Amino acid sequence: MTKKQLKSNRSGFVLLLVVVMVVLLFIIGLGLLRLGLSARMQASRTSAGISARTAADAGLISAVQVMMKKMISEPTWDNSTLPVATNVDLPNSYASYSFNTTGDPCNDFQITSTGKSGVAEEIVYSKVIVQSAFVGIAVKEDIDVRVDAQFGTIPADSNFVLRTDSTEDGAITLKSRIFIPGDVIVGPGGDPDTVINKHDTVVIEGDVYAAPVEIYYPPVIPPAFPGGPDVDIEVRGGGEPLTITESGRYGSITVKPNVSGTPAILEIAGGDVVLYATGDVSIANGCYIKIKYGSSLELYLGGNLSVENSGGIVHEGITSGSPLEDIAEAAMNLKIYGMDSCTLIQLKANSAPFYGAMYAPNANLQLYNSGDLAGAFVGRSVRMFNSSGVFYYIPALGQVGINDQTAYLAVVRWWE
Repeated sequence: MTKKQLKSNRSGFVLLLVVVMVVLLFIIGLGLLRLGLSARMQASRTSAGISARTAADAGLISAVQVMMKKMISEPTWDNSTLPVATNVDLPNSYASYSFNTTGDPCNDFQITSTGKSGVAEEIVYSKVIVQSAFVGIAVKEDIDVRVDAQFGTIPADSNFVLRTDSTEDGAITLKSRIFIPGDVIVGPGGDPDTVINKHDTVVIEGDVYAAPVEIYYPPVIPPAFPGGPDVDIEVRGGGEPLTITESGRYGSITVKPNVSGTPAILEIAGGDVVLYATGDVSIANGCYIKIKYGSSLELYLGGNLSVENSGGIVHEGITSGSPLEDIAEAAMNLKIYGMDSCTLIQLKANSAPFYGAMYAPNANLQLYNSGDLAGAFVGRSVRMFNSSGVFYYIPALGQVGINDQTAYLAVVRWWE
């Protein structure tokens, strides 16, 4: 083979090698291009799926909010107009949601929410039930329970909860020799070891943990009574008890002794009585509001409530020695609701028992009773002083209808 032929063959081989390399680079480039395109499409689908799921979750939250507004605006729940929405745009995104609601207060509600983003679609569901804020003792801030306080339930072995929304250190203080027959719960994200400050002799029978969400406190809406300017009620000792048999709206309510110290009594009789006091309610030393046999009292407070030493709000014929079933029934017949303007409830009744429920989410509850207590307490804070008696939680107070004052809607399950 001549040199000229050898040189020609080498040139042909190099040209072939270049062509092969170009083809290989083209194939690799095409593969990388397809891989990048596939990755971008996958990322786009994933992003759309996340956006759709976010929209679906937003739809559930929106539906619950609409139901809560419906509860507040309707004196009586109308189940024929359950919340529904179609293709609501999610702000700052290209996603939208739709939801519909089925069920009723007795059999629970189910919300179905569909989120869409591009071609992606996600559907989520939630179960919503009617609950009561009356769980035992529940507050926004502090719980302070002094030495020897004891807790129970009527009937025995029922659920009991001591709960705060706070996550501050020492928000729950439990002094020595206290027995709690249930759970102690702190605010979402709180550390129970620091939020709860308890003595070594404190026994908590249930669980101790941080709540997943804060308590919802429904606003207190007083009843509407027609009439002119509010009239103050003042009952003085030395005469016959003043008896109220009909519901009504008043200014302040004062029950106090006369100048010689004779105590006074304000009686509630004639069945179910609802009183709305736009001002303060004051029960002086040795004086009483007495709920007669066969009657009940719902007291709405626009101002504060003060019960001085040896005074009280009592039930005719019911004492600390009465059967527990009768005490529980008495507690169901007294409910005190504090509006936002009610900031302080003081109960200095010493040995006189208090059987009833207090719901005043903006008030500091100061309980000085050395006698027994029964019912449930909800406030901004609760402090139990001289607590040598027993506090009995009445679980029946938590069995509410959707139109009750302490009712709210709670999401108990959330699934895809």
